Amino acid sequence: MKTPAMTCAICGAVIMGRHFVNVHGERYCAAHRHPDKCAWCGRLGGLRLGQNVARCAECDPLCVDRVDQFEKLRQNVLGVLTSWLGAHRLAEVPASMSGGMIISGRSRRVGRTHSTADSTAVDLCVKVSPGMPVELAGAVLMHEYGHVVARVDPRSLQPWKARRRLEHDEEEGACEVLAAEWLMLRREVRSARELRRLTESPDPVYGEGY
Repeated sequence: MKTPAMTCAICGAVIMGRHFVNVHGERYCAAHRHPDKCAWCGRLGGLRLGQNVARCAECDPLCVDRVDQFEKLRQNVLGVLTSWLGAHRLAEVPASMSGGMIISGRSRRVGRTHSTADSTAVDLCVKVSPGMPVELAGAVLMHEYGHVVARVDPRSLQPWKARRRLEHDEEEGACEVLAAEWLMLRREVRSARELRRLTESPDPVYGEGY
């Protein structure tokens, strides 16, 4: 029985010689050394542009693009935080989708926590970039709520008293622990993939250091 010819996942040509295979088993010609791929899972096929990044047919319908999707996710994240912290007022901290995302190689800038403070109060707001798969968007939102808890008591939203302010790397690492815990709760393949990215990354803060 004749073995079917291998074809390139990008151009469809029959692969005759040297080629590459990605983690999804997709084979592609050596000529496509730096191919376009899904920003979230790395697949090569069925790409479309969403929120200015390439998304595959599997990731695209799971991405959080709308306000109602974000609000549902926010409530889920707050529910998990309640199970960990007990009663809190984190729902009162403004949280929204805002701005574009920056993805360069292994670097991602997809969430921000803004804060202004005086001696008696801290004004906080959380912003998460639109367009991420729900599992990753939840991890980013959990990370940003970690920054909130680092600055204020979640039960009163008042600045912590008599507590050492965490150094930048300490705070970022602690926030990544919360993100990892969220991913472990999700139990999906995509969550496991993102968790593996965290644990295998050599970054001393956002990877192995978390």
